[in-house]
Amino acid sequence: MDLYALMRKFPGGVFIIPWFIAVFINTFCPQIMQIGGLTTALFSSDGALCMASFLTFIIGTQFDLSRVREMLKRGMVLTITKLLIGFISAILFVKLFGLDGILGISAVAFTTVIISCNPSVYLALVVDFGDQDDIPLFALLNTICMPVFPLMVLGISQGGGFAFMDIVNTLAPFLIGMVIGNLDHRSRDLMSHGILIATPLLGFCLGAGVNLFSAFKAGFSGLLLAAVFLVINITIMLLIDRLILHRPGYAAIASCSVAGISLIAPATIAASNSIYLPYVENGEVLAAMALIITVIVTPLLCKLSVRLFGDGRIPDQQIPDEIIKGAVD
Repeated sequence: MDLYALMRKFPGGVFIIPWFIAVFINTFCPQIMQIGGLTTALFSSDGALCMASFLTFIIGTQFDLSRVREMLKRGMVLTITKLLIGFISAILFVKLFGLDGILGISAVAFTTVIISCNPSVYLALVVDFGDQDDIPLFALLNTICMPVFPLMVLGISQGGGFAFMDIVNTLAPFLIGMVIGNLDHRSRDLMSHGILIATPLLGFCLGAGVNLFSAFKAGFSGLLLAAVFLVINITIMLLIDRLILHRPGYAAIASCSVAGISLIAPATIAASNSIYLPYVENGEVLAAMALIITVIVTPLLCKLSVRLFGDGRIPDQQIPDEIIKGAVD
């Protein structure tokens, strides 16, 4: 049985299929993976942060400084655009509707979702449709998806600040990997296969933290928030990618889904300031619904954009030979 080929039938399936399997297990029989020891460490949400750090390190080793200009040009433009979308939208929401929000969407829920991005979905999609210069953006997106940014936005809207070290410690594995990969090309070649190996495991770990019954409590508010997230983010990101970067647009769309780690953002925000405590449950269930919807819809929209505008694969410079062996047809 060719499981890899089966997963590849769905865009981003190397991440998404294991994610859905884990969501199903966590919803209906979570005790299967909660037997302790190495099993729970690897096949539960407890392993997600370690696996994400491992992937960030691996991707750092593939960051070729001789190509840094093109990598940073794409990555920084899309990252800054994503941050601006989140910051401006969230601050306007707080100013217009207050912490209670509107239509069942609190400021905590809106901020958590609108600024989120799922780097694992992005990585799985650019492996399918992109080139090696798209890969390093994973590290920057890992920074954005951390709960520090929703906390920062709400802090700014309330006259507060943020912890700079949270950004530094998120990027550190990438920077360490970058140094190693550029000092020793054999290490870079050795690590090049790690992305495809770790991505399905990360998908399973993140899925193990999602419960379908909890997500469906969000109802209409969750659907509305997911729709708002997709419309705002994809419209602006796609325009920037097409008009400013002159790229096909697949990378912009690939960066527009909600991260699993966003589910812990409401509790993290409330831990920093008790004023947000009444909104934790609302934030968690709406973020869970937005996560499920965007993980399904974003890959389909990304595939549609590839049909309309093309992909970024270069015949003589394919990812399978240089970065991720066997990842591209």
